[in-house]
Amino acid sequence: MGTRAPTILIADDDKDLVHLMASALTRAGHEVLACYDGEEALMVIQERANHIDLVILDVLMPKLDGVEVAQRLKNDPATSRIPILLCTGQGEETIVKGLDVGGVDYITKPFSTRQLLVRVGVALQRFVRADH
Repeated sequence: MGTRAPTILIADDDKDLVHLMASALTRAGHEVLACYDGEEALMVIQERANHIDLVILDVLMPKLDGVEVAQRLKNDPATSRIPILLCTGQGEETIVKGLDVGGVDYITKPFSTRQLLVRVGVALQRFVRADH
């Protein structure tokens, strides 16, 4: 990563939540890319794989859900190294599915910005810095 700020892609169909997360992450010094469905997220990630340090995926999104996006990312050598934080308001079964396909952690809705920042910080420290 060098001196550049970590880049985090957020994919969630709740525009207000994306704005809230993006604001908190930007204030914490991160670059943020926002997407509002799974197809858009997958396209942006594939185009910018070398510049994305962490992906936050809502499990339930239109077009492609977060579990499907995570699975595709982990099956593609160009994107398999990118850690994925799953975001869901669903129950344990959904969380387990997401972790099973390659998510490194999850955050359950509703959550505080403090919890978001801590989980993002841990994921970046554990998975991104170890990769460099």
